[in-house]
Amino acid sequence: MRSATALGNPLAGPLCAVVGVLGFSFKAILIKLAYAWAPIDAVTLLALRMLYSAPVFALMAWWATRSGRARGANAWQSRGEE
Repeated sequence: MRSATALGNPLAGPLCAVVGVLGFSFKAILIKLAYAWAPIDAVTLLALRMLYSAPVFALMAWWATRSGRARGANAWQSRGEE
């Protein structure tokens, strides 16, 4: 298996890290703004957060299965032997 650097994109890892940090931080800001904007309970906000993240998880599931082979539990153990 080739790494992202071997594939020609050395910024893929740092870019994913920055997007993850911004998304995680933005989530907290949205929750604080929602509490200040309207009287809303925590369960409703949790449901909105789940709906907000569902397309991202669907995209990750599609991306993981598009190669045609699923990774099993042993994939990480045999990774260094290639």
